[in-house]
Amino acid sequence: MQPWSSNRNHLPDGHSSCIYIFFITLSVFPAIAANVQSEYANKTNATPNETRYANKYFVPVYCFIMFNVGDLTGRSLASSFKWPTINNPKLMWLPVLLRTAFIPLFMFCNVQFGGGEINYVPSYFQKDWVPYVLMLLLGSTNGYWGTLLMMYGPSSVNGEDMEWAGSTMLLFLVIGLTSGSFFSFPLRAIMCRCNPFINAASTSNTTDTSDLALGGEYGYQPTASFMGSVVPGGW
Repeated sequence: MQPWSSNRNHLPDGHSSCIYIFFITLSVFPAIAANVQSEYANKTNATPNETRYANKYFVPVYCFIMFNVGDLTGRSLASSFKWPTINNPKLMWLPVLLRTAFIPLFMFCNVQFGGGEINYVPSYFQKDWVPYVLMLLLGSTNGYWGTLLMMYGPSSVNGEDMEWAGSTMLLFLVIGLTSGSFFSFPLRAIMCRCNPFINAASTSNTTDTSDLALGGEYGYQPTASFMGSVVPGGW
């Protein structure tokens, strides 16, 4: 029996890893990540260029562009280098579980919620380069190991089961995306000590239209606003 073989009465190990990969990604991106502010946002003596960068370009570039660059890089790398290999499925849980660290790391960045909400979690990472690096790593690990899991599932079963395995992997991918997006609400509640459903709704109602053009609605409707960014079209 192949290590990743898919008996229809027993789901392969890759399904649970697939759920957790996208669960972690959607827990912080973009609901938490898009609320990280630049170090120049509240700088009293900031230059006009620094203020413009902090208010208009920091979040779109660091959050959305960097994630997609990392995701594309990870998916491209998966075609030429594979670790863990298909013969060592249990090792997949090592990088999958290590990605849990992204949750506290993003929470410790300079997160500032709108609508007068206070972030009670200490901001240990004030410099702009930290969220840039974190987002690049979040995207690349999401793309790399997510792609490997989607490749291993169908390719490791008998020919007659490949279509079923691919459809099942897609189902668990969606479960991970959905559960992660919902989990972002209690994370926000921990940070602001508030009801995230009420506060997020009131904040999104006052979102400026210029913000929307730059990728606003920062994560309050995650499954509708950026599903295409997280799930590449090839999947």
